[in-house]
Amino acid sequence: MFIPVIETNKMYISNNIQKLLHKKANVFYQNESKNAQKFKIITPSFDELTQIKMPFSKKIKIILIAFSIFLLYFTKIFRNTSKKKEIKKNKTVLIYSFTKNQVFQDNSLYQIYNFLTSKKFNITKENEILIECREIWRTKQYSNLTVTLDIPLRIFSLTFSLKLQIKLLIIFLRRLIVLIKSFNNSQYMYLIFKEYIFDENVYLSIKNKNKVDKIITGPGNWKYQPIIFEMSEFIVERVMLWYSSNSVPLMYKSKKVENNARHWEIFLKHMAIDTHWVWTNQHKKYLKKMTNSNILVKGSMLFYNCPEKLNYIKKYDIVIFDITPQITKEYKDTIHSFLITKEFIEDIIESVKLVSKKLDMDISIYIKHKRAFGPIHSSRYIDYIDGLIKNRQLFLLPLGIDLYKTIAASKIIIAFPFTSPVIIGHELEVPSIHYSSSIILAKYNQTSFIQNKLKLRKFIETNLGK
Repeated sequence: MFIPVIETNKMYISNNIQKLLHKKANVFYQNESKNAQKFKIITPSFDELTQIKMPFSKKIKIILIAFSIFLLYFTKIFRNTSKKKEIKKNKTVLIYSFTKNQVFQDNSLYQIYNFLTSKKFNITKENEILIECREIWRTKQYSNLTVTLDIPLRIFSLTFSLKLQIKLLIIFLRRLIVLIKSFNNSQYMYLIFKEYIFDENVYLSIKNKNKVDKIITGPGNWKYQPIIFEMSEFIVERVMLWYSSNSVPLMYKSKKVENNARHWEIFLKHMAIDTHWVWTNQHKKYLKKMTNSNILVKGSMLFYNCPEKLNYIKKYDIVIFDITPQITKEYKDTIHSFLITKEFIEDIIESVKLVSKKLDMDISIYIKHKRAFGPIHSSRYIDYIDGLIKNRQLFLLPLGIDLYKTIAASKIIIAFPFTSPVIIGHELEVPSIHYSSSIILAKYNQTSFIQNKLKLRKFIETNLGK
């Protein structure tokens, strides 16, 4: 079935765009739904799609963005044609949705290059690797790896002839006009404007589609993937690289809270993914309930490799890995609230004081935040931690530290459920646990998850009293 873009029925969207549109429409419906946990994926009819309404200001913003992208493409035709080239290396790997912090270590691509071409993945140093990162404006390169703002734009500017570029610019302009004509009637077009106007047309214009070996994305694209993942014209492996181990939903005593926490997982069943790369067997077991895709357990994946020679001199007594609570409504009744996260810290400090007194030794506690603070994070928690640091009850570790080196140099790792450093601790044979005494969680039967203070104190005493 084709969906008409405008009422004249003179122009249609492709099956590729249609599949992506259905996914984006479902995300739109879920965001508009008053009861997200009861939301179900549907295949919307044309009449249902026409009911999608977007704010006037948002449509204007999208039109301006589309026009700006068009101008960006237009400027690329003035590049020196001698620089245009066909990919001469082996097959190409296209990677989407990586962040700047994941791609660059100390402002270098050396670590990500070695990580991607390591034995964990079937990617060689002969492959051409192209990474899309929305946080950079200037293209960066290291060996056969290139990081760029937008993959379709990069392909257009470097590999297409001037004749093909002009042909595509005419198509872009026509489709931009279609978008403007859809302002009042077919507003669903604004959900897929970039893919419809630009991306799909660029990908379809690639002559040697068989040179693309893999397309990879991360969990930032779990609700829907880039348009190339929907395109049957590319006979490639479609991969989801899960770059953390805490993607399995928590189990709560309240089914209402648990179902609300799981409302997002309906999208897992509809991912355009052939292979999942995951950290643990637990994650594999969870995903197998959702998908028939191939699932490969790869161990820790931090975008840099574990050093071959680690310094195991234990300079940190205890390192805490927390998750900063958020103030958004969806986290209100979960363990990601201020009071429960504060309780996590308080329990550890109280237990350490008792163990320190019993063993007659000074014990230092270090804390490593998962990411930088933002407007969605609890200011009460941030102030609370800041006070503990000022009183030297906690010592703050930098955000950009090498986790392998830090964990290897630690005597004990205690992490908020179910953050990834515990998995690394197990790999490095460092005593590591997840901890929460929250009464809203169901009881887990996992030796690496402690759920009461007495057992926490015993864990600390046993491993520091050696």
